[in-house]
Amino acid sequence: MKPVSEFSKLDKAFDSAKFSSKLSNIYRRLKTTSSDGKLEEMEPYLTQAFYNSLSEESAALAKKGRVLYTERITVLGVDLKGFEQADGFDYIFADVRVRAVEYIADIKTHQRIKGDADEQFSTVLVKLKRESGRVSPQLSGISAQNCPYCGAPVNINKTTKCDYCGRILNTDSFDWMIDSAQVQ
Repeated sequence: MKPVSEFSKLDKAFDSAKFSSKLSNIYRRLKTTSSDGKLEEMEPYLTQAFYNSLSEESAALAKKGRVLYTERITVLGVDLKGFEQADGFDYIFADVRVRAVEYIADIKTHQRIKGDADEQFSTVLVKLKRESGRVSPQLSGISAQNCPYCGAPVNINKTTKCDYCGRILNTDSFDWMIDSAQVQ
């Protein structure tokens, strides 16, 4: 793995601080939308394989009448560990330090079945992916693109769902996507 500081040789617009801040926000949203049963809102930020895996885990819990709740989540920091290139993709690895309450509860009564009521600290190794050769967007405000399904203009900073046809747009056309997240 190469140091992230060398990534700017490949992508002159890459900004470690902005990248870390964006990852922090996306990870927090991922955990809260999963708890709220709205994981599909995060689909544009996840690779298809990772999204499918999370959906299957959620469905398996729901089949048992259970749900994984995440409450009072705070991202304490993001440490970019390094990057790799393989098979036409760039990968960045980051440790996301988190404080949260996570537990499994009954889906109807919300009664805690497994897990601690106290906040726990953890570090999650997050792997992000995008096609090699892309460069970081230099955004100052709103970025407009067209929906690849219907051609309607899409306001990327506002939403990743096409207002016209309703399709979820995958941000791999625009940015990094979370490929995996493993608690360390």
